[in-house]
Amino acid sequence: MEAETDPGDELEAWRKQAQQAFARGNYAEVRRLCKAMRAHPEASRVDAEVRDLLTRTGVDPAQVLALAITLLFFAWTVAHYALHLL
Repeated sequence: MEAETDPGDELEAWRKQAQQAFARGNYAEVRRLCKAMRAHPEASRVDAEVRDLLTRTGVDPAQVLALAITLLFFAWTVAHYALHLL
């Protein structure tokens, strides 16, 4: 007869794997594990930690803004020189 596993044990194993992946710098794995933990029936036990890990591994809005400004500047520069060459 197989012993039933506690659903909390599975959640704890995922939590440890996510922490180890974060320590290694494997943020894609952290996000994958966190999404799996959110779908777990007992997700409320680790909800704060999951939110923290997802926030820490998410896209930085300042980087998105910097990229957008850089691309706009590049587009303006190309357009400016293209129009003056014609």
